[in-house]
Parts: sequence; C-alpha cells; structure tokens
Amino acid sequence: MEGVCGKGGFMKVAFLHPDLGIGGAERLVVDAAVGLIRNGHDVTMYTSHHTPSHCFAETRDGTLKVVVAGDWMPRHVAGKGHVLFATLRMLWLTLYCLLFAPPADVYVVDQVTLPLLLMRLFSKTPSLFYCHFPDKLCDATLNKKRGLLRRVYRTVFDSIEEQCMRSATRIVYNSKFTKATTAATFSSIKSTTDDDVLYPPMNWSKLNEEPSAEHDNGRLDRLKGKTYLLSINRFEGKKNVKLALEAYNILLQRMKQGSVKAPCAVDDVFLVLAGGYDPRLLDNVNCLAELHKLVDEYKLGDKVVFVTSFTEYEKYSLLHNASALIYTPTGEHFGIVPLEAMYCGIPVVAVNSAGPTETVLHGKTGYLEEPNPAAFAEALAKLLADPAKSMAATAKAHVVANFSLNSFTSRLTAHLRSISR
Repeated sequence: MEGVCGKGGFMKVAFLHPDLGIGGAERLVVDAAVGLIRNGHDVTMYTSHHTPSHCFAETRDGTLKVVVAGDWMPRHVAGKGHVLFATLRMLWLTLYCLLFAPPADVYVVDQVTLPLLLMRLFSKTPSLFYCHFPDKLCDATLNKKRGLLRRVYRTVFDSIEEQCMRSATRIVYNSKFTKATTAATFSSIKSTTDDDVLYPPMNWSKLNEEPSAEHDNGRLDRLKGKTYLLSINRFEGKKNVKLALEAYNILLQRMKQGSVKAPCAVDDVFLVLAGGYDPRLLDNVNCLAELHKLVDEYKLGDKVVFVTSFTEYEKYSLLHNASALIYTPTGEHFGIVPLEAMYCGIPVVAVNSAGPTETVLHGKTGYLEEPNPAAFAEALAKLLADPAKSMAATAKAHVVANFSLNSFTSRLTAHLRSISR
C-alpha cells in the first residue's frame, strides 16, 4: 500500500545508507528516520552492513526497521578499492530496493550518490539526497602526489559522484559550509531553494535520562571524582585527535609550573579519548596506535583514558561529567558532538573553521581556536579556571533554541512532501 502523502497523510519512506555503524552520519539518518516514525510515517532503513554490537540502539531494539542487503561483498581487496566496493555494495542495495522491497513514496539517500541515478532511470519515485560533504574532498590522497592509476580511479568516481548527485529530486545540506563547498566543487550542482540547509538535529532524549547501570562495564571507574577533558571522535587520522592529546600535555605542564589557576590538582585532571573504533579499518587501527605512542612519549601513563566504541551509558556519563569538550577536526562539515556537549552544559573548544563556526558561540558557549596545541591549551586553561561553569546555561539554551529534533523533522517532512508523488 502506498502512502497518501500528497493528501497530507503518512508517507512510506525508504532510507539507503551504506554502513549503519555509530558515526555522526549514522546518528543523523537514525534520528531523521525515528523523527518521521514518531510523526506517523512508515520508515525502513536499507543498508549494506549492520552489526548489533556496533550500532545505535534504535536500529536493534525494534524502533527502526532495518534491512541488510549486500554484506556478502568485500569492502576492499588487500586494503585497496574502498570507493569501488562502496559503490558496488550500494549498487546491489539499490537494486534490491528497486526489485524486491515494498514500494516507497520517497527515497532518502546519503553518502554514496549512485542510487540517485538508478532511481531516476528505473523508478518514478523521487529521491532526496542529504549531503554531508562531497566524497571527492574526503579522499585521503587528495593533497598527495597520485600515480596515473590513482588519478584515473578518482577521476572516474568523482565524475560518478557529481553526475549521480544531479539525479536527485532534491538536495539538502548539513551546513552552509557544506553547501558552499559542494557548489565550488561541482559546478553543475545548483541550489534550487534558499531553504536547503538542514542542520543535523540534537536528539536530547538520550541525554535526559540516565541509561541503566547494568550497561556499566567499569571502564570509567577511575574517573569518578576526577576532573576530565573529553574528546569524542572516530579514531581516524582526519579527525586529528592527537591535537587534544598535545594540548592536554601542554596544559599539564603549565599547571605544574603554576601558570594555570585551577581549583583542581594537576594529578586529578584526566583526558578521555572516546569514539567509534572499527578494527576492520586500517585508518582506525593506525590512528589508535599513534595515540598510544604519543601517550608513552609524553609519559602520561593512565592519565589518558581510551574508550573505544562506547556504550550509551558511557556516553551519557562522559558528557554529563566532563569539564570541557575538545573538538579537533579541521574543516568538519558540521559536527553533532559539540551540540551534545553544549546541551549537557559542557563548553566546547573547537577549531575555528567550517561546521563548528555555525554551532559554537565563541566566548559564550565555548572557544573557537586555531588548530594548534598551544591555543587549545590556553582555552582549556580558561575553562578549568571557571569551576562555576558560567557558560553552561547559555550553551544548553542555544542548542534547545536552534537544533531540536522536532524542528528538523518538520523541515525534512516538508521537503519530502514537496517532492513525493
């Protein structure tokens, strides 16, 4: 049965997402899908990979229907061909949706653009593409010297990305920065509306109620009663997590020298490096190894706590008890973690570029700094010297007023209705 969306009734919405893990893009599509479900729409999430032990709770507890197709296909061969196999996996997933899945009123696609072209060619169902950032600019070899084969390889897939993105019925963007960057990267992609920036929502329901302590595995026990600074990022090189570690090391040295006036002793200030970690991904493995090496080099010992692939209970505890969030990516397309921290009354120190400049209010909800350890350490020193957390109320009010899930869902629904049949 098809939805009666054209008459203002429910819609049947199909999301296509490549890998349903626990990253920011996954949090976005899960929140979007759950928001639509709560408004009475029929939503199914199609993906090429979903593991119950490495996913958001809504995708395994029955809240959101998840269908997996194509997980038999490899992600790479000997560490090569990631983009090729990501495209092939999405090709298989799209064909499954078109040939075997129940009909939908509208498709929502993100990250990989190939489904958009196939839907345009073989289906009358409209599609909305949520653009996190052009994949062309996410290639690890972008600023490195490429061999001939690599140049041809990227040229082919960069062209596919642009041509397929053009096939979307509607494109929306996660930030003004991403919208401007996409237009500059793909000259054929033109904005058709002034209302196409859809900031990822802050789903604070998970942060309002403490999860059951039965999920406490003891990894955070040593932090009880301590002051700690928090970094939440996937363990990837591009996230530049080592900046947090370098800034923390400088901060400790200044505290030992007495140049930082903080109400806590230096021995009671910890650093927590938390985030998604997938041992199948070489970048994750290398990043974590580099961070451990730096900990040894700086002789920080157990003052740095690693929390890989945290549970909901651990995330809640970390965000509600940290003294500050250290957000280290440069050129981050948006960044949902600063919003989560600010909602919990935790000020943010972030790089003064891209997405965080649209979410963090400098001097009011945190600090925007250049991506160097000394600048970050100076900002962290200011926050540690403020035991009353004077920014807490302003930070939370800012998030509630501008980044609610209800507002996001209403605007997304309006976009879907306007293009659906």
